[in-house]
Amino acid sequence: MMRDWLARVEQRLGEVLPGEGGQPRELHAAMRYAVFPGGKRLRPLLVMAAAHLGERAPEAVDAACAVELVHSYSLVHDDLPCMDDDDLRRGRPSCHRVFGQVVALLAGNALLSLAFEVLASYPGDLGCQLVRELSRACGPQGLAGGQVGDLLWEVNEENYLFVIGAKTAALFRASLRMGGLVAGLDPATMAVLDRCGLHLGMAFQIRDDLADRPAGEGPVGMNALAVWGEEGARARAREEARALADAVRSLGVRNSMLQHIAELAVGSDPQPI
Repeated sequence: MMRDWLARVEQRLGEVLPGEGGQPRELHAAMRYAVFPGGKRLRPLLVMAAAHLGERAPEAVDAACAVELVHSYSLVHDDLPCMDDDDLRRGRPSCHRVFGQVVALLAGNALLSLAFEVLASYPGDLGCQLVRELSRACGPQGLAGGQVGDLLWEVNEENYLFVIGAKTAALFRASLRMGGLVAGLDPATMAVLDRCGLHLGMAFQIRDDLADRPAGEGPVGMNALAVWGEEGARARAREEARALADAVRSLGVRNSMLQHIAELAVGSDPQPI
C-alpha cells in the first residue's frame, strides 16, 4: 500500500510541476530539481496514512503533494548562503549551487505558491481548511519562525523546543491534520493526530541531531546535544518516541499504516540510536 501511495504522489507531482520546456526554463528546471528525486517522502505518506484512517487515502494525493512542495521549498531556502549555506542536499549539489542564488530563491517561492494552487483543487470549505493548516505550518509559528530562531537565537532548552516544534514538528502536524481533514475525521481523532505530529517531529529532529554530529566534534548551533548533552538528548528522544507510539495505538484498528510510517521515521524500539 505504501508503494502504491508513493507512486501516486510521484506521478501527481510530475503533473503539477511545470515542464522544463516552457518559459521560464531556468525556473521550471530548478523547481523540478528541488523535488526530484525526493527523499523518503515522509510528509506525503503521513497525509495519506491519516486519510487512510477514514478510508480516503486516494482523495488525499493532492494534499500530500502540496505538503511535499512546501517541504521542498523549505530545503531550497535552508541551503541558501544567507541561511544554512549548504552546498549539498541528498548527496548532490544544492539548488543554488546548480542554478544560482537568484533562481533558487525564486524556485522556492514558486514551489510554495504552487502548493496552495494545488490545494485549490479541493471543493468549498475543505479547500479553505487545508490552506489554513498548511499556511500555519509555514508561518511565524511554523517554518518561518523556526528558521528565525535557528539562525538568531541563543541556544537553550526553551528556544530549542520552539525551533524544532516550529521548523520540524509543525509540518508533520499539518500533514496528519490535512489527511484527517480530507477523511472527515472527528475532532477527537484530529486531536490525537495533532499529538502524533508533535511527538513525531520532536523525536525525528532530536534523533537527526544525534545522527548528524560528525565523530569527534561537539554540537554546533541549535542542536539537541548543545541543549541536553548526548545522554539527555537520547533520553528525550526515547520519551518522545514512547509518547508517539502511545498516541498512534490509541487510533484503533486502521492505525497500522501510520504506525509503520512512524517506525520508519523514528524506529520501532525507542532505544538509543
